[in-house]
Amino acid sequence: MGDLHQDINYIIALILQIINRNPEPASRPSFMAVSCKLSQPDSILLQWIEKDVLVHKEAAVLGADLEVTVDLYKDLQNIYKTLSKS
Repeated sequence: MGDLHQDINYIIALILQIINRNPEPASRPSFMAVSCKLSQPDSILLQWIEKDVLVHKEAAVLGADLEVTVDLYKDLQNIYKTLSKS
C-alpha cells in the first residue's frame, strides 16, 4: 500500500491548484473546508458501489496499490482497447 499521508498531501496540493484557478473568489472553498473534507473516512470520501468494492478488499482504500483496481471499470477498459485498435 502507498503512503497515505503522501497521497493526501498530493490531493490537497491539487485541490489548492483548483482553488487558485477559480476566477470567482466567493466560490472558492477555504483551505479549512478542503482539509475538513479530506479528513473524513475513506468510506465517505469515496463513493463506491458494492460490486466495485467486492473486486478487492482494498479497492476503496486511499493509497492502495493500483493493482488492486485492475478488475474495476471493465467497460471502460474494453472501450479503450477498441479505440486503440482503430
